[in-house]
Amino acid sequence: MWKSKVAKVLRNSGKAYQSLSKLKIRMPERKVGPPCGEKCRLKCKEKIDEISRQHIFDAVWGLSNLDRQREFVVRHSQKIKPKYRYSSTQDFRALNTAFYFDVNGSKIRPSTSSDSFPSILLNTQPLMSSNPQQPTTHDAMIDTGDTLVDPQEVFSPEVVRPLPKAGPRKSIANRKRRKTAILTDTPEKENLRKEQDIAKNKKTKGVNKKAKVNKKVEQ
Repeated sequence: MWKSKVAKVLRNSGKAYQSLSKLKIRMPERKVGPPCGEKCRLKCKEKIDEISRQHIFDAVWGLSNLDRQREFVVRHSQKIKPKYRYSSTQDFRALNTAFYFDVNGSKIRPSTSSDSFPSILLNTQPLMSSNPQQPTTHDAMIDTGDTLVDPQEVFSPEVVRPLPKAGPRKSIANRKRRKTAILTDTPEKENLRKEQDIAKNKKTKGVNKKAKVNKKVEQ
């Protein structure tokens, strides 16, 4: 197996691995982050104990696959519908997304502002980079109870979307140059050239007349 493949599997599993960069940095193993403080509004520390936190952490990183980890995040998210919206507006703002965990058969919503949700999953930047959307028809996913359901299913592109690639940047000078080229390549090219020649001739005639007048004055 290639070194890059081994490093990828270890990285997606949350285990220690050695990077393939020139520095060959040794990346440490991932661990569950600290819980929320006493000032947490949702009281995550009281609702989700250390055992449940560790169980969720092991379930996510035990998948060893980035796409399936993203699927876990998507499945444990839901849209928040506001109680009231102004009917005068044409385009409503997109609904906010709330994340939750299944703990002892009940949905517990952790705090994302105080890093409770990221601290349990840890390194959620690659996991949560895709736009969370509710899946339509899927079997049971991962449960935080005594058993774990591990379905072998193919992910649809609607659920996990790759990040779009940025195109090359074009300077303003190139745009102006292109615009001038387009104008000069049109059927009006000859007319534009004639107008420019006439303007040059007028300018040279005026200069010559001034030179003759200055000579006469000097004489």
